[in-house]
Amino acid sequence: MKKLFTLLIMPLMALMGVNAQTDVTNTYLSNPSFESATAVSTTIAGWSNAGNIMQSQSNTSFSLKEGTWYAEKWQSSGSLTGINLSQQVATIPNGWYLLKVAGFTNQNTGGAFVYANSDSTEVFGTSDYSVLVNVTAGTLKVGFKAIKSSNWVACDNFRLYSLETTPYLLLNTTELMFDAANLSKTFFVKAVNLTSDIALSAPAGITLNKTTITPAEAAAGVNVKATYNGSVNITDALISLTSGTLTSTIKVNASNADTGCFTPLYTDRPNIISNPLMNSLTGYAGWGTREVTTAYVYCGTSSLKVTGKCGGSLDYGLTAKLKPNTMYRVKAMVSTNGTGEGKIGISGAIASGNVTKTFTTDMGEWKVLDFSFTTKASLSSINMYLNSCETQTATELYIDNWEMYELFDAPTLSVQPTLLLFDALNPVRTFEVKGANLISDITLTPPAGVTLDKTSVSAEEAQAGAAVTAEYDFSVSLDNDSIVLKGSYVNAKITVNAFNAVEDCYNMLYDDKTNLISDPLMNSLSTYGGWGNKSIVSDGNAYCNNSGFINGTALCYPNSGSIDASITWKPFKKYRIYAMVRTENGTMNIGVSNVGAGGDMNFVVPNTNGVWQQFDATFTTGATAGAGLCFFNGCGASTGYIGYIDNWQIYELDDPNIVVDPMFLDFDPQFTTSSFTVIGQNLTENIVLTAPAGITLDKTTLTIAEASETGATVNATYDVAADIVGGEITLTSGTVTKKLPVNASKYLVNPGFERDITLGWTTNEGGMVRQSNESFTLKKGIFYAEKWMNSGGSLTGINLSQTVLVPNGNYTLKVSAQAIQQSDGTFPGGAYIIGNTYGIEVVETGEYSLDIDVTDGTLIVGFQVVQAGNWVAVDNFRLISNTTGLRNNHSLTGVNAYILNNKINTDITLDNTTLTKIKVYGVNGIKLAEKEVSLHAGLNRVTIDKELTRGVYLVEIVADGKFAAFKLVK
Repeated sequence: MKKLFTLLIMPLMALMGVNAQTDVTNTYLSNPSFESATAVSTTIAGWSNAGNIMQSQSNTSFSLKEGTWYAEKWQSSGSLTGINLSQQVATIPNGWYLLKVAGFTNQNTGGAFVYANSDSTEVFGTSDYSVLVNVTAGTLKVGFKAIKSSNWVACDNFRLYSLETTPYLLLNTTELMFDAANLSKTFFVKAVNLTSDIALSAPAGITLNKTTITPAEAAAGVNVKATYNGSVNITDALISLTSGTLTSTIKVNASNADTGCFTPLYTDRPNIISNPLMNSLTGYAGWGTREVTTAYVYCGTSSLKVTGKCGGSLDYGLTAKLKPNTMYRVKAMVSTNGTGEGKIGISGAIASGNVTKTFTTDMGEWKVLDFSFTTKASLSSINMYLNSCETQTATELYIDNWEMYELFDAPTLSVQPTLLLFDALNPVRTFEVKGANLISDITLTPPAGVTLDKTSVSAEEAQAGAAVTAEYDFSVSLDNDSIVLKGSYVNAKITVNAFNAVEDCYNMLYDDKTNLISDPLMNSLSTYGGWGNKSIVSDGNAYCNNSGFINGTALCYPNSGSIDASITWKPFKKYRIYAMVRTENGTMNIGVSNVGAGGDMNFVVPNTNGVWQQFDATFTTGATAGAGLCFFNGCGASTGYIGYIDNWQIYELDDPNIVVDPMFLDFDPQFTTSSFTVIGQNLTENIVLTAPAGITLDKTTLTIAEASETGATVNATYDVAADIVGGEITLTSGTVTKKLPVNASKYLVNPGFERDITLGWTTNEGGMVRQSNESFTLKKGIFYAEKWMNSGGSLTGINLSQTVLVPNGNYTLKVSAQAIQQSDGTFPGGAYIIGNTYGIEVVETGEYSLDIDVTDGTLIVGFQVVQAGNWVAVDNFRLISNTTGLRNNHSLTGVNAYILNNKINTDITLDNTTLTKIKVYGVNGIKLAEKEVSLHAGLNRVTIDKELTRGVYLVEIVADGKFAAFKLVK
């Protein structure tokens, strides 16, 4: 392959076209060529010299100096900073001006600038630099500054020209050269006083990101990107820029010699090595015998060669090119051609000693030398070199394709998941290897009994994310063993547990669905979280070889335990939970968290009295479902704290389903409208909606299309005619039915705390707060009101109340409440349900009923704590009018309640089959009995199976959202 020389293009400010201008240098600038100097000095006539850094100089080191004197700053090493040599022109006519300056930075470092007002041009090698500036305020500041440059900078021969109305085009280069290491170049275009657009054209093989530049764009200055396709050689072709009669060109040369054997490591950052293809010694320093050779190359037709055992050194200066405390990567193709050992070294870069990377190759062999290092906190003189000095022995050293890059981030390596569990159900697992900024391949080493389909992952594969399959052969059990991943500067591991027991007692519910429990056989707790007294048992108590075990000493945290499985729930999806369970001393709990239900959703695991039983439950998530848990513990409504679990399975179902969000509607006099979203999943029929009396829906039918995907919004309105207790909006599609609970209060505002507690309620400072967890087992809806302090404490002086206007008469207030001392589980009392001057003490967790007479049209209801336990809670305030004396049917007609054979009996006449609830309360407001039964259309007689003693009883009947209440005396 032919390899052309790629010369470093200095960013010379080239003046193009027919450019007429007036030289006003001596009119406005003082001492522009520093010829007023008589000796080397930091005091330079006519100029402000910040920090007295620059000085006049008369030697011949700066080849572009004009006359005898120029301005410079030199130091032996390090980077020059804070230089600013300037002068201010106090008064100058507005208009366009051209400033030209001869400038220089050592080793093309850059970081220095020629400037005029806010416009500037960066200075690299020895050249003439130009700046176009538009003076608009009658003043001009010109100068030379170095923000951070090399150890030597210089300037001379400031010239200022007035352009007036003459069209003028300025380019920052006259030539562009492309090759495999330089596939794109950018040039800067600035023009003034144009009357037409600039048209740009490029030769074949070159594309420009702009082919037209407007006069306004040109006046502001435009960067144009030229891209080489790498497929053709280009010799002395032209990029042309034309505006009217004004034409400028940029010479283009390009070589495709290296495109087949050089691919840059990175394209999102510059290669610090300016001449990586080794076509010339340009940009390199050193000593001894070093040369360009075409006799022995890796890529193209040339490489750089150093001859002799310590016979020379090829150096690349890095001073002012590296940042402190920064990681860099170096890569090159190297060879000693079978003559011994060579090295690439870097001095001055790290805290202790030099970076040294040695290499040896056979005759005719090229190797990749690839390494990284991190610079120290303070940098001065830094040099990278190729030689065979010190202990190295090679007499021939070759290098090609030399690259060096800043690593914006350190190399990283990660795996997901970080734990693999193998068993009879899961002999094959997969994991992903992900890496960034890697400088070597990743090797993977599995433990005995596990084989991998890949034992090496390249840096490129890891960057994209590489999937690796691991297979277990059941030859050995593995307990916290590891798959080890290693690369340069990075490593990672995956914990491996493997069980080779035969699981013939596992009942997998579905073959076509994914079990979301990663270890359903309960072989290990490694994939589970949780707390407390949890373990795996393998004795005779286990159901199937191994089982999860909660061995608590009391209810819930911290005395019981919890086995938690992490699950990412999807919104509005139906799930099925299945497990084999066994309890010893009462009921247990399987619950789910973050399923969009406003708190945990708990399911009772029955008391199995030491016998293994199936647990099976389904539920549907809400809109906010996300990363959460499924847990087995002795909390929630549990009465026990010792239990076992096995064959744990959770599946996302695709059965026909109706999802409703929110899962509860609550109305009152201030909140008479609400809305809910209905989503149909896998339905074959439209959805029909039926609301209880008092609720009107704006849609009573939803098509399959309306309810699909994001669902349909249905608006509901409450007529405030009567209370609705236990009402339901029924949604039906074929055999699928969904019920949306509805409560509505005619008088009380926010009786279930489903809105902020300040709406309708007043509470004293430090009093009751709104809570959404599941701790209060009698809550209705999502929220309730509570006050809690540390166990053993005593709550005092709490008042929660609201005042409403009602017709005079007799009312019954019903409330769910508790007041408990959690330290010993007792109910010390001291908390009261209140209604005007009436009250009933809360002596256990339950539903309370309070009769109230209203004589002045005002009713105050609420909850007071005089001195109670450490936790009180209330919810579901309901107000029942008893305006007809002992019997009040409210909106439910055709019902009667009476005492027969020492038991309460009810006669209930219905229009259709309806789920009916009957509750009986004592005179103290405590619920004595409850029965829920599905009654058919017509007359139904229901007996409450509870022997009565002498006293007064309140009977409450709820059906189809309608309500009736009776007082009975025995």
